[in-house]
Amino acid sequence: MLSLNRLKSSPFSLPPGLTALLFFTVFWPAMCLSSNPSEHQQFMDLLLSLNEQFDRQFATEQPMTTVDEIFTAPCLGNEEKHTFGADILREQAVQIRRRTGLELRGYYATGDLANEGSDQGGFDDSSANLELSWDVLKNGYLQYGKKADALEYRAQIAEIQQDMRQNEREGRCRSYNINQSFSEALTILLMMKLQLLEKVYPIERRAYFSNWSFLDDYFVSEENLVLTRQELTYLNQDYTPKKATTNLYSPPLLDVDLSGMIKAILSDNRPEMLTNLEKERLKAEDDADIPDSLSLFVRRNFDINNSTTSGDDLVTGLRFRIPLYDRQTDELRLRLLQAERNKSLLLWKRIAKTRAAHASLREQLRRTVRAHYRQAQARERFRRTLLELQMGADTLMPVAITRMLTLLDAKIELLRAKEELYRRVNEMFLASALPYRSDLVQKVSLTPGLNRARLGDRSIYIWSAGFSAISNENLINFLKAKQIDRVLLSASTKSSFGKITDFLTMAEKNNIRVEMLTGQPDWIFPENQETALARAVTLAERTGIVHLDVEPHTLPGFRQKKKEYLEWYIEFLEKIKQGLLDRRLSVDVPLHFPAETYHLLDSIADRVYVMAYGTTDPDVLTRRLQTVLDNIASSKLVIVLRASDFRDEWALEKMIDKLVLSTGITQYGIHQFRTFFQKTTVDHETPHPEKLFQ
Repeated sequence: MLSLNRLKSSPFSLPPGLTALLFFTVFWPAMCLSSNPSEHQQFMDLLLSLNEQFDRQFATEQPMTTVDEIFTAPCLGNEEKHTFGADILREQAVQIRRRTGLELRGYYATGDLANEGSDQGGFDDSSANLELSWDVLKNGYLQYGKKADALEYRAQIAEIQQDMRQNEREGRCRSYNINQSFSEALTILLMMKLQLLEKVYPIERRAYFSNWSFLDDYFVSEENLVLTRQELTYLNQDYTPKKATTNLYSPPLLDVDLSGMIKAILSDNRPEMLTNLEKERLKAEDDADIPDSLSLFVRRNFDINNSTTSGDDLVTGLRFRIPLYDRQTDELRLRLLQAERNKSLLLWKRIAKTRAAHASLREQLRRTVRAHYRQAQARERFRRTLLELQMGADTLMPVAITRMLTLLDAKIELLRAKEELYRRVNEMFLASALPYRSDLVQKVSLTPGLNRARLGDRSIYIWSAGFSAISNENLINFLKAKQIDRVLLSASTKSSFGKITDFLTMAEKNNIRVEMLTGQPDWIFPENQETALARAVTLAERTGIVHLDVEPHTLPGFRQKKKEYLEWYIEFLEKIKQGLLDRRLSVDVPLHFPAETYHLLDSIADRVYVMAYGTTDPDVLTRRLQTVLDNIASSKLVIVLRASDFRDEWALEKMIDKLVLSTGITQYGIHQFRTFFQKTTVDHETPHPEKLFQ
């Protein structure tokens, strides 16, 4: 047996903790597989299950509308935005304004009390009096009015400050929502990882006790298992009642329009309103600081004991008090200047904090982009290894397990990076003191328009011979590897009905659309149209769309009867379209039809495939396509290139890149599968199965 030390010193090595799996795969089967032949298959089934779950859950990027749902969702306890601070200040202002300065005073005394005088400044020695006074200045009508005005300004200030504080509360709420939105996806990934680790752990333990590995290798596996379980426990520790949360599985990368946010800060009139109200409050409080007193009064004196000759009398008069001191001060002017300075300082702080938050966001975006590509690399490596494993390379089982764990770790890292990225987007709104605005948040597209390094959308023609020569599993894998998301599949009786049915099921599961392809040139003749209609309607029921490959230009005598044949062709397609009801119709056409025919096709067909064969010069082909481009909507048009016209796949891709630039069309078809399949190999010959998907 190969020793562990020799293995560890060899050029090929696995990450620590999976060394035992290599022994399990290479050496253990010879000794133990006969007693448990299903163990290898159990690992295979688990990997396939995890792969299918990963694709189903995380393959499709979520739209920006999902992001808006997260950033605008309310939190429990934060729904009520109204507070009572401004209401309390306004109520105080109402109460103070009711104090008009009017006051009713009375005095009554008998015996010696009548001779003790009064600290009221206006009572005499009469035994009783009743006085109505009106304080005009201090503690009177004018001062109370100014104090009420100041309270009104404070109430308005409190409302604006409450609005700005509400932005902060909503930001904290968004931070919580972001955490909750990512927790579901992280839980799923950790559960997937735990499934695999719990399957690997007994093998690692067996390897240690069988002297296939050392204790430190065993500890690596145990560490991964313990940490994964702890992380799952942590994610489920929040017992806060939750509202329905939009879960993020594959959210887009985000950036914030910094210039747009700064413009929004500069156009925010709330600080200006606060400053103006603060100035008015200062002026009102300064006006309310009245040191002088002035009272007007009417007093009736009562001689209860008839002790004087004057008897009861009515007295009117006034009292005033004017403190004498130097009243010249610059305090109000300085306070007004300070209020203006505070406004400028607040604006500077908001912009400075926003720029700093954006710098932090950009740094996190760079980390997230790196995590994105690490996950993409891990996904592609696992995909290749799994395919080789399916083709019989059993020795790759530990590599496949390693790469699945790497993929799950890379996806977890990417989700955590995105979660932090979303938090920093939120921090920008908190720093700017602005409410969330979706127009300031931008989606970051990586290699826009490229799918697996390919530009545009792809479809491919598959005829019966090519379809029958490859298994459905390998065909699906090939289409996914080449990012072909639409198949024009021949409905010829030469293909197995069961194989077609199974393929349609697999294609739907993998988001590959299928158009059933049928047709023959003589279908345009009136006597054949009913038969053709029945055939088209039947096929359209299978996938919702039928592709008619009729090609009337191949009929004998087409040149002599071109106008008549094309009229029959259009009449035939109109009848088919009408019979299909809500199903869809696609057709293929050559480059040499007249403009009128293309114009009519645009109103009939849902998709038009133009067979752009015979040249590899993009400028020549663009000129030939001009009539088609002028008459058929770009959303319906698919440019079909013939694989046999090109030396290899790279030549085909360069042609597509140039056509996208010259025509603006982003939908391309490839004719046909068997030839293109051969172009994907280096030697242009039928490839070995293990090289199919490289």
